[in-house]
Amino acid sequence: LIPKTSANQAWILDTKFKPLALEGYSRSSVVYACIENLATSVPEPPVKFYVSSVANEDEEIQVDHGLTDLIKHPNELMSEYDMFRLATVHLSIAGITYWWKERSNDGTVIALWPLRPDRVGPLYSTSTAQGQRVLSHWVYHNPGTNEPIFLPRSDVWFTNYPDPLGPSGGMVEGLGPLIALAREVASDNEATRFVSTLLGNYAQPGWAVQLKSTVQNEDEARMLKMKFQSQFGGAHLGEAAIIDADTTLTKLSFDLQELEFPSLREFSETRIAAAFRTPAILVGLNAGLQRATYSNIQEARKDFTERSLE
Repeated sequence: LIPKTSANQAWILDTKFKPLALEGYSRSSVVYACIENLATSVPEPPVKFYVSSVANEDEEIQVDHGLTDLIKHPNELMSEYDMFRLATVHLSIAGITYWWKERSNDGTVIALWPLRPDRVGPLYSTSTAQGQRVLSHWVYHNPGTNEPIFLPRSDVWFTNYPDPLGPSGGMVEGLGPLIALAREVASDNEATRFVSTLLGNYAQPGWAVQLKSTVQNEDEARMLKMKFQSQFGGAHLGEAAIIDADTTLTKLSFDLQELEFPSLREFSETRIAAAFRTPAILVGLNAGLQRATYSNIQEARKDFTERSLE
């Protein structure tokens, strides 16, 4: 399953997670709303634990079992809610979440600690030995050092959205929704930056004043420009302009309705919401609010619970 060229090669620090988390999760309000909706919804249903018996009939674990205590208090800083919320954020961005198992002297798992996805990677194996097939270790890059830490695969719990192009075909590689949405998010962010630049720096003049009489020199042109700006710019923006019959005003800049790019915005919002399996109406996106009624909001919540939180 694993090419020999990929086996036993120390994993190189991933460079995709940080820009995705920065440009997508941190700077896109649409992406943030979708991920937060998922991350706060996933921990809500009560967790039930089962073990498989010899008869292949699942048996529910009792409340006082050690596994239930571990999940309810995965480590000294996090609760069960925090754990599932952070795991959902990692899955949404990178398509994979890693948790290191802290063990006591007798080998019992006493805590689960999250590992940042871009600092962990697989050490592939071509071995046929039990417990060493496909993956021998996980490699963790310790921040601030160049020394990787090799973690036995039994000491790392992970779950992923499979990446079919990974060396193992998706068994240990992740492909998050935000990776697939990189272009849509970049387009949406660029539209936001463009509007912000125009509004903040006023990158082009809002009006062109065309005079039928010839402007004699540069000083006269500058004086006419300053006079018009002093009366209808700055604090006077929006006041009515009175001009004579020999003067024409031509609008050059966008108005607020044109700056909104409604079609582009709705297109991006719809595709982003679809990738996160989150109805646009539930996260307040314009694409969903335009069709919002009390009944379809209820239906959207039901669909989200049954389809996305399964």
